[in-house]
Amino acid sequence: MKEIRERRIVIDITNICHNQCSNCTRLIGNYPKNKLYSMDLDYFEKAIISVKDYPGIIGILGGEPTLHTEFIQICKIIRRHLPKNKVFLCTAKKIDLDFHYYHTIIHTFGKIFYDDKDNNSFDHQPILISSFELDPNIDPENIIRKCWNTETCGACITNRGAWFCEVAGSLSNLLDGPDGLDVIPGWWKLDYSHFRNNMNWACKNCGLSLDLGYRNPKEEIDDISPGIFEKIKKSSPKIKQKKYKIFEKKS
Repeated sequence: MKEIRERRIVIDITNICHNQCSNCTRLIGNYPKNKLYSMDLDYFEKAIISVKDYPGIIGILGGEPTLHTEFIQICKIIRRHLPKNKVFLCTAKKIDLDFHYYHTIIHTFGKIFYDDKDNNSFDHQPILISSFELDPNIDPENIIRKCWNTETCGACITNRGAWFCEVAGSLSNLLDGPDGLDVIPGWWKLDYSHFRNNMNWACKNCGLSLDLGYRNPKEEIDDISPGIFEKIKKSSPKIKQKKYKIFEKKS
């Protein structure tokens, strides 16, 4: 399992998005209005400073990052602290000359990754299926050791702190879980023992490490285990729109 300092780091500057992809890693479509956020600028600058000496690449993600209410200011902060070749943007918007932030984006980001459900080449695994519901005796240590996310994706900063995993922070926002670590310079140098409490909570509430099939993002359907369904059924817009399927454990 790769250490955090060996992976990429992303900053989720908002969880607002115009899409509702199936089994989104940011759980888009499930947040009630009081859980939607655009990251505070002072906090964002603190986050950028905390990873300024990180040797790898830094990603700016969402939600849809260009929907941040102060995206121009976000880019100014990035340029103040990071060279262009150090930071990438992941967006579902078509970034061409007609896009209103085109010139700002071109001057701020060394790479732009396009990730839209209509042009997505891969299906999405379920996340909102609690591994603990499937096996109450499951060991979080075993979950994280076999989770592909800790090998291929990265650590993350959300509006609620620094996380060992891109998915964990979103789960905590949705399910009222614990906060992440304080966003201070060098947090990414810490080993996993410092994230133990968050790992124990998040991995039990996640299905990403399990072989539970895949779903086309265009379907806009989330696969959900019964326990998580009960927690969010009254607040999730996606559930109210009936864009979900209850996962049935095989006997």
